[in-house]
Parts: sequence; structure tokens; C-alpha cells
Amino acid sequence: ADNLYIESGTIHTNTGLCMVLHGVYISGGTINVQARDMEGSQGIQATRGPVYITGGNVSLNAANTGIYTPYYSVGDDTNLLVSITGGDVTINADNPGTGYGFGINAPNIYIDTKDSINVYGEDIAIYSPASADGANRTIQILAVGKDSSFTNSNTSSYSVLHVSGAGSTTSVPTVTINPADYTDVDSAIEKANGLNKDDYVDFSAVDSAVGAVERDVLILYQVRVDAMAKAIEDAISALVYKDADYSAANE
Repeated sequence: ADNLYIESGTIHTNTGLCMVLHGVYISGGTINVQARDMEGSQGIQATRGPVYITGGNVSLNAANTGIYTPYYSVGDDTNLLVSITGGDVTINADNPGTGYGFGINAPNIYIDTKDSINVYGEDIAIYSPASADGANRTIQILAVGKDSSFTNSNTSSYSVLHVSGAGSTTSVPTVTINPADYTDVDSAIEKANGLNKDDYVDFSAVDSAVGAVERDVLILYQVRVDAMAKAIEDAISALVYKDADYSAANE
């Protein structure tokens, strides 16, 4: 196929969704790919890109790569793009065998969404190769929705985001990753600060949760920041009031 457009409906497959020459455009519908037991499988391959996901419910479970735009020299490398700006997206590449497990493998990656996105690669969640032909390439992770995550195996020798070609003579992608959203953390801290510690039997769990907040975390690790907010809220919910003191009233 040359291009694939999905706007509605339901697709369930135990192989990769597609291998197309040019673009994949998903704006709606439900897509469920269960191909992790198919050796070497990829959820989506767009040989000359791009892949745009703007809506829908997309679940890609593959052996090697969730979304792949090969980085062959085809002239305009800006077409070799994975762009996710909407839709609930889950990508897993957790059964690579003797190969590598990449969640997203593309020269150019753009993520800016208010919806949930969860990307897992056994080795690397987000992988961008360097350009052998000197083309400029970019990775931008600007916003993600609540409960989003980018993870890899805790036994992987790579980081969650890996940019190939650093220190070489090839062109290295320009990387822009925004800070995580601390709105819920700050709200929880404000709530905690508004409480009178003396009213409670033990306030230490709240103090501990607030003290454990780590600032300057990148949006790649938004799930960690969300967990900080939850820890504070949970500690507040578990507070127990002291018994009322009636000694003055009984005098």
C-alpha cells in the first residue's frame, strides 16, 4: 500500500497493522495489534513516513518495534516522522528475541498531546538514529496526558530515550523535551501546607511525601511526577484527627 488512513471502526490483528510505502494517518477508531509473539514484528512500518496519530484508541503490541519509519536516505528526511498529537496510545515492543526492542524508532519524533500515551521498548522506548547524509532531524516531546509513561526494561543498558550518533561525524537529531507538569504536585503541597499539623495524630507521612518531591523532572518521566502527587494526596487522606481535648470544659 502507498498510504493508510483510519478514521473510525475497529481493527484487531495478531500481525503488524501495516507496512506502507509512505504515510499512515490515524484520526479515530480502535486499533488493537497483538503481534508480540510474531518474531521480528512491527506494529506499524511506514517506509518513507510519516506516521500521524491524532485520535482514536491505538494499542500496538509488537516483538521488535511499535512504530518504525526506516531511516534510508530518501531525500527529504522530514517525511520520516512519527507525530502523536491525540488519541489514547499504548505501544509495547517487549519480545525482541535476539534483536532490539524499540517502542518508537524514527529519525523525527513529535509528541504533543493531552491524552494518555504509554511507550515501552524492551531496550529503548524512544530511539532516533543519526543521519548518515547530514540531514537535520528533531525529537520534540512537548506535552503528554495524565498517566503517561515512557519506559524500558530495568535490565536494559540503554536509557529510555536514545539518540544515536552522538560524538560521531554524522548529524545528530536536535532534542527538545519539556519539563514535566507539576500542577497536581503543587496543588497537593498547597493542600498539605493549609493543614494544621497539631490537629492530627501523626503528620509525618505527609511531611515525608512532600519532602520526597523531586523537581526538574522531564516530561519523559511524567508518571514519576504523577506518583509524587498521589503520594501526598494518599498521605493526606490517611490522616487521623486527634481526640478532642475536653479538659478545659470539665473544670
